[in-house]
Amino acid sequence: MVVEAGLGRGHRDFRKMRLHTLPSSRPAAEIWKAVRDSGETVEDQPAYQRMRSEDDLDQCGMTLLAGKAVGAPFVGAVAATLVLSEILRLLHGGCVHGMIDLDLLGLERRVASRHENSFAGFNPGFTDAEEAHDTRPFG
Repeated sequence: MVVEAGLGRGHRDFRKMRLHTLPSSRPAAEIWKAVRDSGETVEDQPAYQRMRSEDDLDQCGMTLLAGKAVGAPFVGAVAATLVLSEILRLLHGGCVHGMIDLDLLGLERRVASRHENSFAGFNPGFTDAEEAHDTRPFG
């Protein structure tokens, strides 16, 4: 079982995340198809144009800045917490989500779907402490 999280990649969607639990009914290659370029040039946005006109940034620097992914630590922290929560769900016998789609700017519009497998027979390599307890003396 693998739980992975993908984060938004630009200035418009850096607060978004999508988690998948694998194996899934959809292969990983289908889930993460190549991202198509929207054709939008970030350098044409007003903030970048203002920085360039004020000589705060040259064309080369603007391209490098605009080409980098925008991120914020709190987004990664939330995604990591959700990934860990899926593992804890499994370990405690709860239902596991197959996909969680979330925008931190609009939590009321989140989407979560239950995984099609129950994982009831899945052995993650842990046993209950009571079952594992050996009452024989060391010897």
